Amino acid sequence: MAAFKEVFRKNLGAKMLAFVVAVILWVSVSLEPRVEAAVEAGVRYLNVSPGLELNPDQADRVTLIVVGPRSRMRQLSDRVAVEVDLSELNEAGERTFDVAGSGLNLPEGVRLIRAVPSQLRLSLEARAEREVTIHANLVGSPLGGRVLTVATVTPAKLRIAGPATRVPLVESVTTDPIDLSQVSESGNFQTTAQLPDPYLRFLDGPTVTVQLVIQ
Repeated sequence: MAAFKEVFRKNLGAKMLAFVVAVILWVSVSLEPRVEAAVEAGVRYLNVSPGLELNPDQADRVTLIVVGPRSRMRQLSDRVAVEVDLSELNEAGERTFDVAGSGLNLPEGVRLIRAVPSQLRLSLEARAEREVTIHANLVGSPLGGRVLTVATVTPAKLRIAGPATRVPLVESVTTDPIDLSQVSESGNFQTTAQLPDPYLRFLDGPTVTVQLVIQ
């Protein structure tokens, strides 16, 4: 008991000051006018199984109607998000999530009134992979009347991944344009392969080398 009293008495002045400040802040917030606001929040899908892919038809923004003290509302900004935990989903299919039941990182004292949309309909697809051929996108003609005789892309193919319904639709892709009118001699040029579908991705990166032979 004596040890407890000693701990309690240690820095007693600082502790009392902190307590008084906390009470003042609590009172000021509790007496502060409450305001209602509409906030645009991003949607974060967390812990997606490695064998599954989100299909591209998901809402990525939700409007949250919230109410709270004016000072707390200023803290909303871009950090507010709707977080949907998918850690328990291991099979493809459709699921519905209630926004109010999802993770909302709202500041203390701010309460959700309603969300638009109020539910998120989520469809998960099996993950698929394939190799696609890379074609160099060459524009213009070499300087000085020269002629391009060979254009070789290395690697010639890259692996892509994404939803199983979308991966088979892509057999080949092109690179960023290489303007031959700026090229006067043979050489190697690094460039980037482009995927036509934003919901697909390269597994080993999109950088390729195009070897041009100009005579």
